[in-house]
Amino acid sequence: MRGLKRFLGMLLAFCLLCVPLSALAEDETGIEAAEPASWFGAYTGTVTEISKSEAQAFPEGGGPVGWQNWVWLSAESAETGAATIVVTDSTYILDGKGIAVGDVITAYYPANEPMPAIEPPQYTAEIIVVGDYEEFVKVDLFDENLVSADNKLKLNMDESTVITGRNGLLYDGPLEGRKLIVVYDISTRSIPALTTPIRIIVPDAFGASSCFDQIGADTQIVVDVDMVLTAPAPYLSEEGYIMVPLRAVAEALGYTVTWDNALKQVTLDGGVRLRIGSGIYFGAHAVFTDVAPALMDGHTYVPLSFFKQVLGMNNAYFFENTIVINNGELMS
Repeated sequence: MRGLKRFLGMLLAFCLLCVPLSALAEDETGIEAAEPASWFGAYTGTVTEISKSEAQAFPEGGGPVGWQNWVWLSAESAETGAATIVVTDSTYILDGKGIAVGDVITAYYPANEPMPAIEPPQYTAEIIVVGDYEEFVKVDLFDENLVSADNKLKLNMDESTVITGRNGLLYDGPLEGRKLIVVYDISTRSIPALTTPIRIIVPDAFGASSCFDQIGADTQIVVDVDMVLTAPAPYLSEEGYIMVPLRAVAEALGYTVTWDNALKQVTLDGGVRLRIGSGIYFGAHAVFTDVAPALMDGHTYVPLSFFKQVLGMNNAYFFENTIVINNGELMS
């Protein structure tokens, strides 16, 4: 009897050794467990054309609210072929970079959402990264342990990490269970890799700053180093953006400003144009922002970032209740 038990034990061990490794990855139902995957799909390609609108996109006059303000980017990739990237009002562009023909972009879109059955494929981007970064950039959904959905990166939080919302202001809310853009350099060679991020952007949340509360009638606007403008008062938008009167500042900087009442459009010499209600600004690049130009008391207002991102000024910042816009020494 003892010999029989010994034989049966050896037989069982032999059978276990013969089980394919793939079977060990199956759950109790016998279905092979799926590999962890990113919440996002990604497409990387070179922009070949920028189209402000495509009437054929919704030929019956329907479509999502605000689609008239969307932009379609045609792109080519040697690896994956051509694609169309749709930039909507809610698409977040990392660091507010403009997009021009010839730029290499990576567009992130929900991997599991249905896509139109058309050629070339069309992706509606939630996040776009323009060009290359010296650091690594990871875009994914992170769980309660701050591990990415594809199980490739785990965040080790440190007080040195700068965390901002999509408006560039500091964010102090939870990171767990959120889509994050993580910029980092050093990581371990483990699975998942462990890193202490340089910075994190929460693209579906807004940061805040108490120092902006003082913006109003007493706020000075200074251009060209020491020119204090007599201009309509700036204000703070609901999303936390500083809004600045366009004509007064642009003319002080030497621009000619033209208003088209029929189109509700402003044009500056140099080909810069913007339209009330649309967060897309056209100049040397197409620049996409969360906040559109607004009309207030007959004046057109734009976000303070407009002067850097669209007009290319070195400085456009708020300090000690003063808005400073100039081409002087670049301030960090």
